[in-house]
Amino acid sequence: MLHNESKDGRINIYALIPIYYQYATSNKFLSNGFVWNHPFLKRFVISSKETNNTTAIVNSKGNYLFLIRISDNAPSVYNPYIVLLEILGLILLFWSMYQIIKQLLYRKKYVFSFFLVLLISVLTDVLFNQFKLFSLTKTSLLFSSNLYASSYLSDTLGTLLIRTFLVTWALSFMRFVSPKINAAKNMTGCYWFR
Repeated sequence: MLHNESKDGRINIYALIPIYYQYATSNKFLSNGFVWNHPFLKRFVISSKETNNTTAIVNSKGNYLFLIRISDNAPSVYNPYIVLLEILGLILLFWSMYQIIKQLLYRKKYVFSFFLVLLISVLTDVLFNQFKLFSLTKTSLLFSSNLYASSYLSDTLGTLLIRTFLVTWALSFMRFVSPKINAAKNMTGCYWFR
């Protein structure tokens, strides 16, 4: 911890530097990084090579400790508001697609409805799990292999959660295809007109 006091003694400045592990080798269980894994710390890189972008960190006696620089991907680091907007957008997208496909099924356009359900499910799985385009997949612990041992169904817990949601969402359309429900709706409609 660094401590500095102003000349008049009225202001004390304290700086706490988190511990950064830097190993000679790196794998999925042993990775370089801060002990305290806060999204803010992903904006910085600890380096031993001095460049124009690095800043030297020294202790209270002026002894050199290490170099620090701003990460190249600092603008794309986790932002909770972006994640919230992504989740809200996905909920609205799936709800609107649900309404569209439901209307297609009521009109007995089964092949086109099945194609849309399959297309949306595959596209969502690819965007989330293969390309990892959403901020949620890059920053959430659910999508980290440290939390969940991979299986043939998924490599992370987040992937398993998304695939379970997609299967449930796709199967929810079965109630619009079932002949018993369609027959019951027709009988209910006939009952009201009697």
